[in-house]
Amino acid sequence: MYKKSMYLKAVSIQENNTQASKALVYSNRSNVLKIMDAPIWQAIEQSRIQLIPDHIREEYIRDDFIVPEDMDERALVLSENKESIAQSDSLYMAIQPSAACPFGCGYCGQKHEDKNMTQDIQTQTIERLRKKLSIYL
Repeated sequence: MYKKSMYLKAVSIQENNTQASKALVYSNRSNVLKIMDAPIWQAIEQSRIQLIPDHIREEYIRDDFIVPEDMDERALVLSENKESIAQSDSLYMAIQPSAACPFGCGYCGQKHEDKNMTQDIQTQTIERLRKKLSIYL
């Protein structure tokens, strides 16, 4: 069984001045943009994935528009990011001193809380920077 990915953003569109409604859907996980017929998008939105024809469903699985029902996408994305960071010798770090993001996008994977970095996290951040910089010194 499958479910809609939590990393999708969609808008309704009218294509070529027709009455046929479509959805423009973007996946943040796969960086893929698709134009979907409205019934297909509605099936995804309503968790009726089984109504989608097999060839379309396989494409949407491949492009991370729909994912296994038991998948914890947030945990997977965080794990992939941590693994990539650990294997890289490049220095790149986005420091977010507060989780109180003014945008509050539900698809970004961040828990939006009125919370600041703890002293422990600040210390870990400095240590990670020192470790990454030490390979260049």
